[in-house]
Amino acid sequence: MAFNKVRLNPGESTVVQFTINPAATNHPLSYWDSNSNNWSNARGFYPIYVGSSSADIKLTGTVLVRPPQ
Repeated sequence: MAFNKVRLNPGESTVVQFTINPAATNHPLSYWDSNSNNWSNARGFYPIYVGSSSADIKLTGTVLVRPPQ
């Protein structure tokens, strides 16, 4: 979905921004809706994890997925 490796020295901080295109061919944040036979956006709140690996999470947050406007 989204990944970016950022190197920081101790005490440094930075802003990292990701854009997730819901119309991308890999259908990020979507699921197959068998009732409509189409991809549907998985709307709602989702957790975000930041760390050096999946076993070393340093920061968590939440993202809201809304329908395209």
